[in-house]
Amino acid sequence: MHGGMPNTLDIRREYDIIVIGAGIGGLLAAALLCKHFKTLVLEKLSFLGGRFSSFNYKGYELPTGALHVIPHSKGVFARALKAIGIHGKTSEAWAEFLWEDRRHRVSNLLTAFKTFKSHEARESFIKVVASAFFGIHTEYTSFGEFLGKFRNEELYKCFKALIGFSMSVPLEKVSKSEGMRFIRNIVLLGKPLFPESGCKGVVERFKQVIIESGGEILTRVPVNGILVQSGEIRGVSASIGDEQMEIKCRCVVSNASPSETLRMMSEKDAVSELLRRAGSVEAAEGITICVSSSEKLFRSCEVVLTPSARRISGLIQYEQPLAPKGKYLLLTHQVFRGGDVRKEIELGVEDLKELLPHFEDNCEILGAHTFRDDWPVNWAIQGEDFDVRLPVRGLYMVGDGCKARGRIMTEGIAAGVLKVVRRVKKDLAG
Repeated sequence: MHGGMPNTLDIRREYDIIVIGAGIGGLLAAALLCKHFKTLVLEKLSFLGGRFSSFNYKGYELPTGALHVIPHSKGVFARALKAIGIHGKTSEAWAEFLWEDRRHRVSNLLTAFKTFKSHEARESFIKVVASAFFGIHTEYTSFGEFLGKFRNEELYKCFKALIGFSMSVPLEKVSKSEGMRFIRNIVLLGKPLFPESGCKGVVERFKQVIIESGGEILTRVPVNGILVQSGEIRGVSASIGDEQMEIKCRCVVSNASPSETLRMMSEKDAVSELLRRAGSVEAAEGITICVSSSEKLFRSCEVVLTPSARRISGLIQYEQPLAPKGKYLLLTHQVFRGGDVRKEIELGVEDLKELLPHFEDNCEILGAHTFRDDWPVNWAIQGEDFDVRLPVRGLYMVGDGCKARGRIMTEGIAAGVLKVVRRVKKDLAG
């Protein structure tokens, strides 16, 4: 990556691929493609990783979005990380359930029924999981409506916490079919994986791979236009310092939001319907509260789901290197329901005080992050994602607005990226 103002002479040539945006989707795509094609990554911000990074505050690595966790140790993203030398720790348990009066660690989703008090809740839970593998589902019923038919509060609270933590949406905004795909993948793709140096360590490794493979990365370079001629990509228009420059390429992979990608296109006739849809697709919004603790409250590197809480869906505890020696970092997550942001954060803090003994004696609030508007959790809620390929030859999208069905967070992003990589290789080879 060039330091300071980039030398415009370095980029006055043609590239095979230009990647717009250095979020985790753009970086993964560049890392996989730059070994085969001349690749340039353009990032408008001053740092890489987007919502998959962190910044250091008082020795704690506070996330810009993702909570230093990969959802599935056997998923496509975990395999991609392993292939480029990024290692991590697989969680000993799938999750811990923290109810108001009890705690249970479970080895996988199939055994989560043991956390329920009532026989009715256990029986209903088994039916839900069995339905994910053997039932027939439609897009027209919400997952919340489906669960409501069981009329069991424990069951509803369990999945409200799981969906809220994993997708950052209420149950009623997830289709039944998407919920069922999600359940199948939880069972099949393994426990959570925690990268040894957190999100920032993953981003630094991607950067190293791209540079060592001959790729180029420029920060503080906003792309203003995607140049299309006769239905084919011709390049991009970008601001390099005070200069507006056109850079030619054969293919563009956009890690910008779907709406921004479509807006930047110089020819919009082919995507007019997609533009209308982009204006109506809802983003997933959330709040993370960052807490310092002088006491180890949980086993490190495990997801803790909080079904009894009013707002918080779950949390994770970290120690070194993501927290100072002898201290612990707690990261919570809750769905942002709209309205007063400050009030929502206060309700999340009240949840912590009720769930964690001696919270006020041992813990300090480091800050609270809201993920909404131009910095959401996901650009599209789970199941409402855009296709990675647009009706313009050589133009693709990656990122959290293009997640694969049933695959959440980085797992969904990575599955979409791999689809793009296969198609780009085929296109550029032709």
